[in-house]
Amino acid sequence: MKKAISYILENETTPDFVFWGGQYPNGEKLLGVSKDDAILSENVVVYETKEDLLQYLLSYTQDWMEQYNNPLGVMHPGTIWDTRPFNAENAADYLWSLL
Repeated sequence: MKKAISYILENETTPDFVFWGGQYPNGEKLLGVSKDDAILSENVVVYETKEDLLQYLLSYTQDWMEQYNNPLGVMHPGTIWDTRPFNAENAADYLWSLL
């Protein structure tokens, strides 16, 4: 069974137990999803519920901004990218959908 996890790179390389990851960095920690029935290293934190994952994201992303596609270029004429506050709920939903 896949699990939502935070982990640290091993020798600057994604560990073998990571199915999808490298997202939403918090210092050295990255968020991701483990492979089915993977043996996890001791530096890994497993989020048992989507609410646990969301609370973790909210603990460090309060001041984050994210780019989004604005086809009208309303905020920055001549471009298609604008920024808005990072949506931790959307991030948690997406990561959880990969389990």
